[in-house]
Amino acid sequence: MVIGTERHESRRIDNQLRGRSGRQGDPGHSAFFLSLQDDLMRIFPVESMDSMLGKLGLEQGESITHPRVTKAIERAQGKVEARNFDIRKNILKYDDVMNDQRKVIFEQRIEMMDAEDVNETVVDMRHDLVETPVGKAIPPRSYPEQWNTEQLEAAAKTYLNLDVPVKAWAEEEGIDAETVTERLIEAADAAAAAKEAQTLQAFEAAGTPNPTVMRRWKRPSCCSRSTGCGASIW
Repeated sequence: MVIGTERHESRRIDNQLRGRSGRQGDPGHSAFFLSLQDDLMRIFPVESMDSMLGKLGLEQGESITHPRVTKAIERAQGKVEARNFDIRKNILKYDDVMNDQRKVIFEQRIEMMDAEDVNETVVDMRHDLVETPVGKAIPPRSYPEQWNTEQLEAAAKTYLNLDVPVKAWAEEEGIDAETVTERLIEAADAAAAAKEAQTLQAFEAAGTPNPTVMRRWKRPSCCSRSTGCGASIW
């Protein structure tokens, strides 16, 4: 015997509870005791419920047993299930967006793994990284007095590790966003070139192979995109 104190929002859950009453060939029994103040009935009120109860001549606190009440509950459950379906459908749209982003990232990863030289890709990424904070700190068609120079200097330090006098640039005559972007790109490229030279010198001082030679190392024959044996080329 299964006794329920309320009905679930999903009819599937109620049917599962009813199925718990039957064991080893015994059909079993189930009974649900509900209230018109339950969340299911209050959130989705059934039309003409009050008038129906008045026609039945029921008093306050009296037990209600009528097929129309059962149908009203089923209609309320159907409304909840429809709402939950719409919610899940909307969530799937976000999942599709994440899946598209995941595909782009994996495509970029495979391209960089198969490329002989990734310098051009890294340069493009660095230039994009410069243009993004410039666009946030310097609104379109704005005057230098309206620029957020402190924000741009902080972004250059955070993302590019550059100390640039953006505030001083803003005081120059004829300065614009394109000029600031070009100066930041030049500074970022110069810093990256110096870092690369420093790294090569460190490799040579340590007696380790040149990174260009290491980049040509071939992946094991067992390792492919389909099998994914777990070997790494880094």
